[in-house]
Parts: sequence; C-alpha cells; structure tokens
Amino acid sequence: MKKNIVLLICFFIIATILLCGCNGNSNEIKKFYGEWQRTEINGEIVTFNFFSNNTYELIDDDTYLSGNFSVDDNILLLYIEKIPWENNYLFSEDNTKLTLTYTLTDADNTSVTYIKII
Repeated sequence: MKKNIVLLICFFIIATILLCGCNGNSNEIKKFYGEWQRTEINGEIVTFNFFSNNTYELIDDDTYLSGNFSVDDNILLLYIEKIPWENNYLFSEDNTKLTLTYTLTDADNTSVTYIKII
C-alpha cells in the first residue's frame, strides 16, 4: 500500500513538471507575444506581431513577412521560408521595449527598438 502511494505521488510530481512548461524558454518566449511597433526616419511604421502559436508577422508599407519563431540562448530566430534569421534581443525592465540587433550581409550590426502596443 505504501509503495502504491509513493508511486502515485512520484507520478503526479513528474506529470506536473512535464505539463507546466517549466522551462526558461517558455516564460521568455511569452514576453514576445503581442504587437510591437517602431517608426522609421521617413515616418513609416514597422509592425511585428508575435503570436502564441510561435508564428510572427512583420509588416511595413511594402513588406509582409511571416513564419515561425523561436528563442534560444538569448537569440530570437525568425524563420523566413525555413531559413533562420538570427537576432540578439534585449527587453527593457518592464518588458515594454524590445531591442533587436542583427547583422545584414557585409554590414555592421544594426539595432532597432520596438515599443509594445498590445
């Protein structure tokens, strides 16, 4: 009887750990969910939408990109037609600003900051 109770308790502990999503990436990726915007020098608004099914949309006046995204070791991976685009990221302390830093081919690092709208 005691063995069954111990086994049952172990089962519930393991099931709880597996079902709660207790991994750091889970909490970190949730920070991205929502709508983020930045304004270009020419006044053009660039919008990033991150969704809870780990997909994104990048929208501006003449561009629409969408795909999947993931977070790994403080790098945001945006998949464009299954090709990953690496972005280092940094959130403000209150998680309302998101700074992405990336390198384009033969260029210096570029940093852009988005403000959380929703």
